[in-house]
Amino acid sequence: MPTKSRWILLFVMLLLPRPAQSQSAVAPLSPDERFQLCNNYSSVPVIFVGRAGAPVTIHISGEAEIEKARQNLEQVIAELKELQTSQDPATRMEREMELALREGRARQEVSKLRAMYLPLRDLTLVPMTVERPFRGVTESALMMWVREPAKIVPDNLYLVTGARSHNMIPPFPEIWPRPDITEYVEGPDPKPTLSALKELEFLTTEAHGSLFGALNMRSGGEIRGAPLTNIHIVVTTATGSQSVVTDDRGEFSISGIAAGRVEIKPLLPENLGIVNRSELSFEMKESGCDAVHLLAALDGRVRGRIVSSTGSSLERVQMTLSRFTDPSESAPIVLHESPTTVRPNRDGTYEFWAQAPGKYLLSASVERSDPNGRVRQVVTFYPGTDDRNAAVPITIGTATLQDGVDFVVVSE
Repeated sequence: MPTKSRWILLFVMLLLPRPAQSQSAVAPLSPDERFQLCNNYSSVPVIFVGRAGAPVTIHISGEAEIEKARQNLEQVIAELKELQTSQDPATRMEREMELALREGRARQEVSKLRAMYLPLRDLTLVPMTVERPFRGVTESALMMWVREPAKIVPDNLYLVTGARSHNMIPPFPEIWPRPDITEYVEGPDPKPTLSALKELEFLTTEAHGSLFGALNMRSGGEIRGAPLTNIHIVVTTATGSQSVVTDDRGEFSISGIAAGRVEIKPLLPENLGIVNRSELSFEMKESGCDAVHLLAALDGRVRGRIVSSTGSSLERVQMTLSRFTDPSESAPIVLHESPTTVRPNRDGTYEFWAQAPGKYLLSASVERSDPNGRVRQVVTFYPGTDDRNAAVPITIGTATLQDGVDFVVVSE
C-alpha cells in the first residue's frame, strides 16, 4: 500500500469513536466526488473534527434586572403613600411633585426592561474538544450550537462545519450568566466521523490550496455542453504560476495554491472565448479549495463607446446584448440563451465577448429617481433611440469583432 494511502487509513481509523475492524479502506475519490466536495466546503469558514462533551444549557433571563426595577417602583410608591399622611401641607406638596416624577420614570423603566429582555429562553451549547482543525480553528476547545443537541453523543467524534457567531448571546451583559463564552460555532448538523470518511479523506489530502475545474463549450445559455480537452490552463498567484492540461472530461485540478488572489487563464484557440469571466478570478482561502465551471463559446465580440446625452456619469449604466429574431427571416430559434450584460468603463468604453453568431439588439439602461423617489429605467437602443422597434440590429459572425459601435445614451 502506498505511503499516502496508509497514512490516510491510519488517520481515519484513529478518528473513529470505536474500533473499526469491520471497516474497509476508503475507496479513492472520483473526480466528480472531489469536485462536489470542493463545492460543498470551499466557502465554509470553520471546519474541524471535535470530540463532544455533555451539552450545557444556559438560562437567559432578564428577570433579575426587571425585579430590581420593580422593587424601585414599589419603594417610590411606598414613599408617596407615606408622604400623603404628612401633616405639613407645604412639605407634602413639594415632595409629591418630586415623587410623582420618580414614579413615572420607575414605571417607564419597568416597561422598557420587560420589552428589552423578552423573550426569555434557554440556550443549549455543546462543548467540543478540537481533535483535528482544518479551517478557522486555533483553540483546543470551543462551544458549539447544533440544531438537535439531544442527538449528540458525548465522547463521540464529529466532523463539524459552520461559522463563528454570537447571535444568540444577548447584547446585555447583565443578563448573560457566562461571561467566559463570548462566541460559539454555529454548526447545525455535525456529522459523525464514521459516516464522513470520504469528507475526511478529501479534507486531509485535497483541500490544501486546491483548485478543481471543468471547461465546456456553451450549449445554450449557461447549460454545459461538450468538454474541451487538451487545453492548457495557467493559474497565477502572488507566488508564481502553474500550468495544467484538461483531461478527456474537460476537467483539471491543481493543488498547493497559496492563499490570496488567484487568476485563471485558459489558452483557448483564437476563435473561442470564456463566457463567464467572473470565474477567472477569485480569493483562495488558507488551506482551502475552489471549484470553477468555465464555459467557452465562439468568440464573437462587440466593442464601442457610449456617451451620455447630458454629460452625466456613466457609472450606473448597464449594457445589454440580447438575441434578435427578425420575423421576416427563417432564422433558427436559439433556446435558453440569456442576454449578456456588462458595465462600461469610466470613459464609456465597453466590450462584449464570447457571443455566438447571429443578430443582436444592443441597449444601455440607467436607473433614475424622480422627485417623488420612484425609480425608473431609462433605456436607449443602438444607434440612439428609446423605441425598440427603431433599434438597428448588430450582426455578429463566427468569431468576428464588431468594433466602433458607438452611440449616445439618454441618461436623464
